[in-house]
Amino acid sequence: LMVQKVEKMNRLTLNDVQTLRTIKRTGQPLFIPDVTLYPAWVTMENENLTRSFLGCPIKIKGRVVGFLTLDSIQPGFYNQEHVDRLQSFMDLAGTAIENANLQNETRKMAISDELTGLFNRRGLMDLGRREIDRAKRFHHPLSVAIFDIDNFKSINDTYGHIAGDQL
Repeated sequence: LMVQKVEKMNRLTLNDVQTLRTIKRTGQPLFIPDVTLYPAWVTMENENLTRSFLGCPIKIKGRVVGFLTLDSIQPGFYNQEHVDRLQSFMDLAGTAIENANLQNETRKMAISDELTGLFNRRGLMDLGRREIDRAKRFHHPLSVAIFDIDNFKSINDTYGHIAGDQL
């Protein structure tokens, strides 16, 4: 039954699920002790076992970026303690996701040129090691081409770094 529910959810959009729209709009948990008494509850096809619902937002910098929802077949299963604990967990999840995003962004900045987005020396060395390993592993040939602009420093010295950046 859960597989069917997940497959059905994969075809839904946020606009199809009123409970998620409410959580996104308010940025607050949504706790429904008995979904049969909740007028906006929509039962999905082949699923009528949910009786109690708890959903919490995952937020990054105050913006809702995801949700975690819990369903129970028992009405009144969830209480305020569940709400508080789940929201605390989601706050930690949001922080972890934000930290992972920042770490990825920092890593990207460390291996690429800020202006062009192309790999810098560190990025090229890392890419080179990976590609050499891949060529060895799959017994494929590997070619490398490097271009250099002679006397580039003189362009920056003569016309300034903005002109050098444009070049």
